[in-house]
Amino acid sequence: MASADSGLPSLRDGRPLRLLLLNESLYPDHAGGIESRNHEIALALAERGHRVTLAGFGRQRVAEEASEGGAAARVERLLLGDPRALYRSDSRRSHRRALGFALRSLAIGPGRFDVVETASMPFFHLPGLSAACRLAGVPLLVVWYEVWGAYWKTYMGATRAPVYRVLERAAARLGRRVAATSSLGRERLARLRPQRAGDEVAFAPCGVDLAAVQRAVDEAALAPPGPPIVVAGRLLAHKRVDLLIDALPHLGEVADGRRGGRRAPALPLVAIFGDGPERSRLEARAAALGVRDRIVFHGTVDSLAAVWRGFGAAQIAVHPSTREGFGLVPLEAMAAGLPVVHCRSQESAVSELVRDGVEGRMTEASAPALAAAIREVLADEPRRLELAAAARRRAAAYAWGRLAVDYENLLRGLADARERPD
Repeated sequence: MASADSGLPSLRDGRPLRLLLLNESLYPDHAGGIESRNHEIALALAERGHRVTLAGFGRQRVAEEASEGGAAARVERLLLGDPRALYRSDSRRSHRRALGFALRSLAIGPGRFDVVETASMPFFHLPGLSAACRLAGVPLLVVWYEVWGAYWKTYMGATRAPVYRVLERAAARLGRRVAATSSLGRERLARLRPQRAGDEVAFAPCGVDLAAVQRAVDEAALAPPGPPIVVAGRLLAHKRVDLLIDALPHLGEVADGRRGGRRAPALPLVAIFGDGPERSRLEARAAALGVRDRIVFHGTVDSLAAVWRGFGAAQIAVHPSTREGFGLVPLEAMAAGLPVVHCRSQESAVSELVRDGVEGRMTEASAPALAAAIREVLADEPRRLELAAAARRRAAAYAWGRLAVDYENLLRGLADARERPD
C-alpha cells in the first residue's frame, strides 16, 4: 500500500477532489508501467483525502489487502469489461481492443468527477472522451507517456506511418491540459500542441513507493540470493530482452561471484519477471544459444511486491528497451538499490533517470557492448555498491509522497478552472 514516504503530512487544502483515472487496463491484470503508475498514484491521492476512481478493463482482484479505512479501501474500481489481450501475436497493439475501449469509455459519465485523467494511448478514445468532458464542463487531463513522431515509421512501416503521425498530432490538441512524464516527452509534445497562456505541457513523472519497495527488499534478504541479473516488464519486441539473451554467452563466469559473503548459485544468471507475446521466441532463442538453463522466466506475478523481491535478490537490473516514455521499472530497481544497465536510444527517456556512470551504465545496443557493461559493474564490487547507493538517492526524489503534492496541485488547478471554456 502506498505511503507518504516523504514524511510530509497529508495536506487537504480545499475540499477533497473527485478524480477519475481512465486507462485501457487495470493493475494487476496488466502490471505495465501505466497500470502500476495509476495504481500507485491512486493510493497516494486517496491517502491525501481525495476520492479516486480507477476505470478500465480488469477483474475485481487486487494485489494488496486494504486495511479497513485505509487508502486502498477508498479507491473505487470501475470495470469496463473482462481484460483481454492488449497486443496481437505480432506484438502490435490490437486496434479492435482500442476501439472497444473507446466505446466503453463513452459510457462513463464524467459529470460526477472534478477532473478526468487518461493516458494518450490508444488515441481512439480521446475524441469522444474529450467531447463528453466538454459537455459536462469537466476538465480532461491527458497524460502522454510517449510521443512517437518519427518512430511511427519503425512501428507501422513507411506506408501507414504518416496516418498515425497525423492521428498523434490531432490527439495532442485534445484535453484541457496535457502532461508528459519526461523532458523528452515534453519537448516533443510542445511541438505538436498549440500553446496558450497557462497551457504549457505539465511535467508529471512517475513515482515509487519507497517504503513498500524496502519491505520487499528486506523480505528478499531473508532468502538465499537469486540470479544476479534481473529484468522486468512486458515481453514485447521493443523491450529487446533478446539482446540480453544474446549477451549471456559473452559474460562467461564473471556474474557467478559472491554477494554478501555468500556464494551465488552458478545457475542461473538472469531472472525475468513478466510475460507477453515474445516469451516463446525468447525461450527458443535462449535454447538455441545454449543458455536456457541460465534464465528463470517467472512469467506474470501477482503483485508489484513480487517483482520488488526479485530486485532485492539481485545485484543489477538490465533494461535494454528501445522505447521508454519514463522508465518506471528502472526507477523501482533503483529504489531497491540496484544499478541499472540500459541501452542508448533516442526514443528512450531512461537516460534522464539513470545517469551514465552515476546510477548505472548506458551502453550501445549490441550484445558485446551490453555484456561488457554488465561485466564491468558485476566485477567491481566497490564500484557496484557506489552505483547502488547513488541509485537509492536518485529514487528518493521520486517518492510518491513528494510527487503526489505536485500532482494534487495540478489537478486542483484544473478543478478550480472548470468554469473556463476549453
